[in-house]
Order: sequence, then C-alpha cells, then structure tokens
Amino acid sequence: MTPPGDAAGRPWDRLMTAHVIVTDEVATRVIRLRRPEKKNAITQEMFRAISDAIDKAQNNPKIRCLIITGGSGVFTAGNDIEDLLAQGTSAGEAPPASDLVKFLYSLAHNVKPIIAAVDGVAMGIGTTMLFHCDYVLASKTALFSTPFSNFGLVPEGASSLLMPRMMGHQRAFAMLVMGRTMSADAPASPASSTPWWRRAMPRSRRTRSRARSVRCRRRRWQPRGA
Repeated sequence: MTPPGDAAGRPWDRLMTAHVIVTDEVATRVIRLRRPEKKNAITQEMFRAISDAIDKAQNNPKIRCLIITGGSGVFTAGNDIEDLLAQGTSAGEAPPASDLVKFLYSLAHNVKPIIAAVDGVAMGIGTTMLFHCDYVLASKTALFSTPFSNFGLVPEGASSLLMPRMMGHQRAFAMLVMGRTMSADAPASPASSTPWWRRAMPRSRRTRSRARSVRCRRRRWQPRGA
C-alpha cells in the first residue's frame, strides 16, 4: 500500500527493504541507507536494491533526479566484507555475478542527474561512488577514506582512472595507494581553498540545488541526452 504523502501532503511512492529506503518525493527519488548497527555497510542485497531503484528511474518520466544519502551520522562504511565473502563459491566453480558490479553498472549508465549527500564517514565504495555523481553535498563531519591497499584490494568503480583525472595525481595517490583519509574541508591543492571533493565532482549544468533543499525541480533541466 502506498502512503498518501509526506507531512506537507505531497504524494510519494515508497519502497522499503531491510536496510535501504527508496522514497519518491515530487520529482526526486531519494535512496537512503539505513543500517546504523553496521555503520551502513552495504551488503549484496542492499547493492541490488539500490541498483534496482536507479534502473527503474531511467524510464520513469516522473523521476527527474536521484539522491543517495546515509544516516545516523555516517554515509557508509563501504562493503560488508563478511557478506561479500559469504557470496564466494567453492574451488572450481564460476563466481556468480556480483550485485556490487550490477550497482556500479547502474551508476555508470544512469542518465539522470544524481546527487550524493554525505554526512560522516564515506569509506571504500562510499567514496569511489561519488565520482559517478553530478554533485556532492558534504557536511563538516564528512570523512572520505579508500583503504584498499591496507586490505590488499583493488579499487573499484574505475576510481584509479577517475580520481587522478578529477582531483589530481597527488591526492588520488595519497588516498588510493597510501590509504590516507581526506576531510570535507581539505583543499584541492596547497594553492587552492576549494574543498577537494567540490573540485572533484563539479556542479553539473543539468543539476540545480539550493543550500536549504536538494530537491530537484521539474522545470529546471532536462535529462542527459535529451
């Protein structure tokens, strides 16, 4: 059953999974991670739910943009490693198609403006997914971390290509290879006062946002390729 609307009486569609809440408000699809007991660590089921929410918005003319956000003072702690290992197969068997890969495919092939609202830690894929977003809003407590080298992992989501291009080789090397964290107010370079994440994910011509609201308005822009 679809709820009648929000506190302001605006109609929306709502889809709730165990740890992902998808809400349609006016022309905006908001995807919220809700797994506070695990710092919003993303399971394969959660990746599948997020991917489905993105895919189903592509041919829905009522959805004009998407927002991905977390909660409880954390964006996401990245992959749930235990859940990821549980998806493994025995020796000699072909590995199943990963829901993480499906999520990255959906994110990369999304044709509508997408915004990330980051509060607290954004670890691993919580940071690399941001380079596929049109615009990123970060709170003062946002902390970006890509500790792949610490775990002997390869960075996902084409981040080893996108991060040097969008935030500079030195910053990308520090994060991806040295495992250093970056705060929301870290400058893009010693000569710049612009936060690195704002330079890395510049404002899209198709995305309009206001400080008081990240809700996208129907008349402001057209989807990519329109």
